[in-house]
Amino acid sequence: MKKTAVAILLLILTIGGVLFWRQLPATVPTERLSPQPFRQSIVATGRVQTEATLPVRAETDGLLRSLAVEGRAVQAGEVLAELQDPDGEIQHAQADAAVHVAELNLQRLSQQERPQALLRRDQAKVLRQQAQRQFDYLNELKATQDVSADALAAARETLALRDNDLKQAELTLAAVQEGGIDTRSRAAALAQAREQARTAQLRQSRARVTSPVAGVVQQRLVEPGERVRAGDSLLEISAAQGREVVADLDERWLPQLAVGQAATLVADAWPDRPFPAQITRISPGIDSVRGTVRLRLGAKQWPDFLREGLTLSVQVAGQDEAAVPTVSATAVQPLAGQSGVWLVQDGKAVFRPVRTGRKADGRVEVLSGLTPQDVIVSNPVGLTAGKSLRASGKTP
Repeated sequence: MKKTAVAILLLILTIGGVLFWRQLPATVPTERLSPQPFRQSIVATGRVQTEATLPVRAETDGLLRSLAVEGRAVQAGEVLAELQDPDGEIQHAQADAAVHVAELNLQRLSQQERPQALLRRDQAKVLRQQAQRQFDYLNELKATQDVSADALAAARETLALRDNDLKQAELTLAAVQEGGIDTRSRAAALAQAREQARTAQLRQSRARVTSPVAGVVQQRLVEPGERVRAGDSLLEISAAQGREVVADLDERWLPQLAVGQAATLVADAWPDRPFPAQITRISPGIDSVRGTVRLRLGAKQWPDFLREGLTLSVQVAGQDEAAVPTVSATAVQPLAGQSGVWLVQDGKAVFRPVRTGRKADGRVEVLSGLTPQDVIVSNPVGLTAGKSLRASGKTP
């Protein structure tokens, strides 16, 4: 009997303790309406696109030996494709040989033909002097001695021949001297051969197709092993400097937007790698069907994971507006199909329906239903009507 009585007593004490504990007021964080400048973030979906997508074309005929793969980042001047051009290789070899022959001809003129012409001119000068002395000697003898007319005529004829030989030697020497006609002719032949070699070299260099700009290879239009002709498109490349993000926003946000406004871009595939951007252009027109305005955003430095057409979340910070009454977003709770807040009134929990507006930065705009004197429960988890409460927040 004693044991039963003790058990009953303990049960009564336990139930009484629980009921007493339940009657104790719960301490809850509270707040009051707080007028704050309202800044609402604008969120939209955008995509990466490039202003300039350039076709890269073959500049000569040939067999395609190699071609850059899609998605490869390239710098301006980097080789994208190589072609095999046998005719161009033969033309280049022939042009190089022609240059070598022209150089040898000019070298032979200066090292061989010019000294030989100088020697022949000197020899012709000596022979002419000898012929002149012989003629003068016979002509003097004619006054004192009997000199036959035939001998004097032969001497005169020899002198004339030596004159002609000397003139011919001097003309030959003048032609091979610096600035002479032969020198200029061979120099011109060498210049022509070099121009032909440059033309052949240019054709051969066109077998190596380089990137006109820094960018990313977007699409192959042919494959290695195919024969291509000059002017055929080999691939498409998007220019890195023309990259931008395009997003369409509802036209009602126009008053909140401005060129140069900061934004944050987040790729769905890399949510942990947001990066800053700014609005570069706002379309002057409105899409009449969808009621949207197009934004274009740029960045000082694009992350390496971006791809053409990649979807991004665009977050634009709205401009500050006049102060409006707000409460914490956690204070607004649904109850019986209505949205409202829990108040502390006379130490009890009371639910009050309210009409709310915009949300931003963890705050909710209150349009009606509350007064500045109301004590609002900031985080009303598990509250029921009539529960005893003790406010712990700042409720001046």
